[in-house]
Amino acid sequence: MSNKKTTRFTPSEDTMIREAVASGVTLKNLSQALGKSESSISGRKYYLKIEGRFGTGSKPKVVVKNNEPVNATEEINLFLLEDNVPLPSRTRNEADRNKIREIFKVMQVNQSFAVPRLLSYVATNLAKTEFPEFKIKCTATSQEKKFYRIHRLA
Repeated sequence: MSNKKTTRFTPSEDTMIREAVASGVTLKNLSQALGKSESSISGRKYYLKIEGRFGTGSKPKVVVKNNEPVNATEEINLFLLEDNVPLPSRTRNEADRNKIREIFKVMQVNQSFAVPRLLSYVATNLAKTEFPEFKIKCTATSQEKKFYRIHRLA
């Protein structure tokens, strides 16, 4: 148990929690910046009904500057949606999804095709959502698991 003092959350701390979730700041960094426990911050996030998750720490996010909490958006550039810019798909390439769709349209029972590892999830997801009558199986083509074979069983 930590020796942190118990205080109520201020509106500015609530704002910092919202901004931290939106920008992917880790819960640990936010806890250090606010001087509150991780569980109290998580509880406050739940109480405020803030959607989203804290960052994982794989990309360092700065919320403490000279031992003082700072506005997370000052330190992190956020992407903004612009007009006529398509939203990213899971594969980040709609052309790949369309190729897989076309293959499924002509695919017969007991046929298969190979896809790179990153597209194996996309292929299985497309089969489940857009071709529910298909029964498919996904297997690795080698021990390195760089490519997967998508089999149509029914």
